[in-house]
Amino acid sequence: MLFALAEDNRWSGSAVFWFSAITICVALLIGHQLHWAWRWRKANLKCRLYVTPLYFVQTYLDDVRWWPLWKLQDIKVTHNYRNGIYQHTDIRLVFPEGVQSFAINSQESAGRMLDTLQAFDQRLRVAANREQWDYFERNDDFSGATSQTAKRKRLDKITGISYGVPLALSLLMMLSAYNVNADNPSLTGIPPQPAYSTPSYSDPIHTAPPSPFDEPSQPLPENGAAQHYGGGEPVAPLEIRTRDHGSHYFVKVADWVTGEPVATIFLRAGQSAETLVPIGTYRIRYATGETWYGEQFLFGPQTSYSEADRSFPFTEDGNQISGYTVELFLQENGNLNTSRITPEQW
Repeated sequence: MLFALAEDNRWSGSAVFWFSAITICVALLIGHQLHWAWRWRKANLKCRLYVTPLYFVQTYLDDVRWWPLWKLQDIKVTHNYRNGIYQHTDIRLVFPEGVQSFAINSQESAGRMLDTLQAFDQRLRVAANREQWDYFERNDDFSGATSQTAKRKRLDKITGISYGVPLALSLLMMLSAYNVNADNPSLTGIPPQPAYSTPSYSDPIHTAPPSPFDEPSQPLPENGAAQHYGGGEPVAPLEIRTRDHGSHYFVKVADWVTGEPVATIFLRAGQSAETLVPIGTYRIRYATGETWYGEQFLFGPQTSYSEADRSFPFTEDGNQISGYTVELFLQENGNLNTSRITPEQW
């Protein structure tokens, strides 16, 4: 989910927080389950309920708790059904110190346990009435025990591995996904704007600059200077935003299938501009540089060429025309990948 959303959507600040919190919680849950599975594998007693002649015993991964049967005051049993299907049995044993509750997943096992409890309870009461104290000495499994719980040995190393490995993997995934998200420029939809008519122009022929390059520089075009070519009436809004990193931008909007140019727009460093394009699906390419040599040579030998890795569908639904705002700078929570291209691909 982290990688998928980093590729396809803009992350808000709250999304980053919740993704981080959920990822860490899942890692801790996995660590807890790994730790429990390791303890279960290494434990001698597993997780069981036992009935002995004098005690009711619960074991949980080498932790042992026991209650004397001669103190048992009451037993409450509830068989739970859902839609006529047996689910489990709840057993509540009432002792002077409090009520102990257990859930047993087998009705047959619950029945056997209750029968055994009643049999041993009756036997120890008969032995007490007849003062057969050897019965108690012979069956006292916890004679000399000083605590209600037999403490298990610490597994600090295993605990660290069980929790540390999932946490480390989750943090690595988070950092990788955040890097993907941060490296993507951002695009968002913008509301429709009124259409206007423009003349058609022919696409200037771009050729590689001669070597050695000795073309004279030209004055920078006005910010937002646009050219539109044949292909339909430009009605869908397109906004381009940049940041002032010293480089200017010359952006080309081309047909997604044929690659034929639809519009070009010049942006000075750090500025934004808007234009309109016809309804259709396009690719966006842009050239960047510092010194302008005209549309034939662009920014000279130092021109850097890039292309967005996704298509831009400009659509019309009734009176609603959808467009885009494209921010051509690296930013956190960006969602647009770009790739370098060669001058021949421009």
